[in-house]
Amino acid sequence: MYHKTLHISLFGVSEAVGQTIDAQEPYPRFRHETHSYAAFDPNAFADSDIVVIDADSWRQSTGQALSPAADLGGLVPAWRDAHGERFCILIVVASLDERNAYTADDFAVIDAVWVTPLTQPYLENRISTLFLRAHLRSESLLHNTYFSTLIDSVPDMIWFKTLNGTHLKVNDFFCSVVNKSKEDVIGRGHNYIWGLPEDDTESAEICAKTEALAIEAGHMCSFEEEITTPEGRRKLKTYKAPLYDEDGTVMGTVGMGHDITELGNIQNELNILIDSIPLSVIIEDANDVIAGINALTEQYFEIERANSIGRSFSEWRRDAFGEKLARIREHHESEEFLLTKGDSVRLLYMRKAPILDVFGNPTGRIRLYSDMTEQRELENQALQNARTDYLTGLYNRRYFYEALAENESADSTAIMIMDLDNFKGINDTYGHTVGDHLLVLAANILKDVFAENVVVRWGGDEFVASMRNVSSVDEVCEKAQRFLDLIAEQSEQSCEMCKVTGSVGVVVDFTGTEPIDELIKRADDALYAAKSSGKSCLRVG
Repeated sequence: MYHKTLHISLFGVSEAVGQTIDAQEPYPRFRHETHSYAAFDPNAFADSDIVVIDADSWRQSTGQALSPAADLGGLVPAWRDAHGERFCILIVVASLDERNAYTADDFAVIDAVWVTPLTQPYLENRISTLFLRAHLRSESLLHNTYFSTLIDSVPDMIWFKTLNGTHLKVNDFFCSVVNKSKEDVIGRGHNYIWGLPEDDTESAEICAKTEALAIEAGHMCSFEEEITTPEGRRKLKTYKAPLYDEDGTVMGTVGMGHDITELGNIQNELNILIDSIPLSVIIEDANDVIAGINALTEQYFEIERANSIGRSFSEWRRDAFGEKLARIREHHESEEFLLTKGDSVRLLYMRKAPILDVFGNPTGRIRLYSDMTEQRELENQALQNARTDYLTGLYNRRYFYEALAENESADSTAIMIMDLDNFKGINDTYGHTVGDHLLVLAANILKDVFAENVVVRWGGDEFVASMRNVSSVDEVCEKAQRFLDLIAEQSEQSCEMCKVTGSVGVVVDFTGTEPIDELIKRADDALYAAKSSGKSCLRVG
């Protein structure tokens, strides 16, 4: 729906940072523009969403060390105010000593420090995280817009309260009824909002009582309430439900009130509500017959409104969900489920609640389905990116420790560290394209040789593989030698200038008790011994 351009300014930052940012794949509906400056430019700073300042370049251009609070403190507040709730971030590239010298005032100005030296994997991870944060901020603002637009489109009063009755959020219709602005209502209690004397507690007590009943019930409840206003008494049909925080504790209530002093029938208002909701909505009557659906329901389940209204929900569900899923959900309706329609698979989240009439009797049910597919994909992709080496597709060092920690009960552990002989010379002679080709080739061989084991790119041209519950050193060396044979053979077949050999350091802990970092150190020593012995071989440490 929205389209976002991230304006990125780099002040004194190396070309590698800009190139890495430009190479980063943007999220859907996002694009980014990167501008590099040799020295700090306040005007460019003011027009940026993401700012990266190199402390070393600052020192070279100004003759003084960068002091964020002193040098940028006068610009940052106006910059943040101009962005409002939109995403903006200020990053300083500095050494560890410089970062440790920053004060609390400095950290109040900047948002993050990237500690030099900036390795490529670290830089890519930081930039990927930046783009994810920007995406999530825009998504959050979009959903807040959805929510505010939704409740402001409802021709009924909607409010959110704390447990002590303080109003946290209300809609436009609420403000029109009490004749006060949202700013005047937020943070206020019942009597002030309705223009009543502080000693007139009757209406406030009625509201507090019904809210307590909704909290006790643990779900949405409906009430008829009489309130006193400066214009006289009014009768409201109210719907109230408890609000829960992350740990399941009640933190307040949400309510919707419809003035039934003149209107007794709320059907039209409910239709307006469901047509405004950015969720799939299904309304059933007391006999489980579908009385109404909205456009998103037609889109999700591919059944038109005319073919839905008047059918029993169980019959409609068989067509909409398919026989197998419908039978499962007849016995147990989980909140989350996968819906397959042709080649499309959606992750849906379902909530349902009863509909009560003006006398408090159940007259039907409302079902809400929200599409969680994209959100879950983003969560999974972010986790995968954090664990995977972008070039080879192997897992990275972070995953290596996680995987070994999940299997601490192994009787024995073997660690192999492998690298490519004279790899730096190949890179320098033939370029990084050839070097990257060899790294990918080595990774593919390792995936095949260690198909049932954990293998990761450790960094540069180094790879680490681990085997658990091995029976002998020979078993481990056989696989390591297989890698050496294949990398020599396949690299030569790939192209003459790509020919490369490898070296391997092997260690085995048959006690299952030696710390992983100690095994890594021993394997690294064994690799060094292999290098010292003429390379293209393995050594056991």
